[in-house]
Amino acid sequence: MSFSSGFATGLQAREMRDRREEEKKIRAEMAQVGQAMPEQVATDMPAPVDPSGADPGATTTATRFLGQTYDKPPSQADMLKARTQAMAGVYMRNGNPEAGLRLQQMAQQGVREEARFAQETRRNQRENEAADDESAYRRDLKEFSEKSRLRQNESVYGKAMEDYQSKLRDYQQRQAAGETGPRLGLAPTPPARPEYTMADNLADATGLIALQSRRGKVDPNLLMKFGEMVRSIQSEGVKEATQALQGGAPLDEVARMFNAAGQGKFDVANVVSDKTIQ
Repeated sequence: MSFSSGFATGLQAREMRDRREEEKKIRAEMAQVGQAMPEQVATDMPAPVDPSGADPGATTTATRFLGQTYDKPPSQADMLKARTQAMAGVYMRNGNPEAGLRLQQMAQQGVREEARFAQETRRNQRENEAADDESAYRRDLKEFSEKSRLRQNESVYGKAMEDYQSKLRDYQQRQAAGETGPRLGLAPTPPARPEYTMADNLADATGLIALQSRRGKVDPNLLMKFGEMVRSIQSEGVKEATQALQGGAPLDEVARMFNAAGQGKFDVANVVSDKTIQ
């Protein structure tokens, strides 16, 4: 064997020995990374101001893991990210930057995936909250509608119509059976539909606007309509007529005042009573 051949063989043996030592060192460091566990540590915190001037000092407990400090125990995702970054550092320190860069890219990809997942979670939460708010708003609208003056009027009228139709059927049956004259009596008259007054309309509109305000869903068109109703009441002389009545003015004078200003007409003959209710 020539000198050059022996030298080359010895160099190769040394390189193989160094590589084995390097791999052994990498495996040992990787094992340490893989076996590492979070540990709690005490960290100094600024003490609150004491009126007496004393400084009792304060400490809090944090969690440390593979060089990272967390104010609360790290999640499995946090630990996986820290291990991957630590393993990338092992390769970087031991002459294998390519493997280290690949692990760093994996860690960065995990961070991006985690951020994307957190963003989707927040978006889904907002959508669920919006859906819950909409459902609650619909329930409130339904309850308000059932208690509104318009619905109450319809309920009263519906019951009166049922009673009228029952009496009408009874009347027609007795008439078909041959009853006549006083024994048959007069035919029942259909009920008049309850008047849905401007005051009723205003009360319902006010309640609906209050409901929408609580839910942050005020309808601008409803606000405009409400303003128009208020202006209509004022222009038709209701306000002035009411003030005149409260001042003790006679009904004839109040009627003339209202009929001169308003679109609707007020007939004194329709007044049942003008007594002031305390």
